[in-house]
Amino acid sequence: MMNEVSTVFETKIWNRRREPIRLYDSDGHMVCAVLPNAIEIIESKNDKTIYAPYAEVIFEADGRVSTSIRPGWVPPYSNELWEVIIENLDGQELERRVIGGRTVHIPKGLAVHVWIDSRDPNAKYERIMIKKVCERVKSPEFPGYWVWKETVKDAPSSRPQNELDKIAEDLKSLEVAA
Repeated sequence: MMNEVSTVFETKIWNRRREPIRLYDSDGHMVCAVLPNAIEIIESKNDKTIYAPYAEVIFEADGRVSTSIRPGWVPPYSNELWEVIIENLDGQELERRVIGGRTVHIPKGLAVHVWIDSRDPNAKYERIMIKKVCERVKSPEFPGYWVWKETVKDAPSSRPQNELDKIAEDLKSLEVAA
């Protein structure tokens, strides 16, 4: 079986950028640094790490990140919990969010898959994107004038209605059991 604990998941990391990149896992520790125009192979001994689902991750010179999912990949917990994909599009190099009762570190440009139960308020979201937005705010220096302020916000995408209905059923069954 692919997702057994004894399995080692190798991921090829290509850095096509002109500067080194640092790779982090969801708990915040640095996995490795990849020099410019270099290729590294990293090994995940656990199917719950950020890089385990990917056979290949390419950091393009123009800033994009391309990934290819490992053939035959089955997400852990796929029958027990709800998956939320978190993408750090415009935030800092390493953003932090509390999801499912734990702090998750989200590296810029790479999707992080988090599994949470129905009771978590984020279970209703299929994907959360961390994006820069411009907001119009009153100028603190010039009363009566407006300025544009750039901030980083989470942009969640709701799940399809059939999944929301299943979450509601799960919550009802948990209330009855309690």
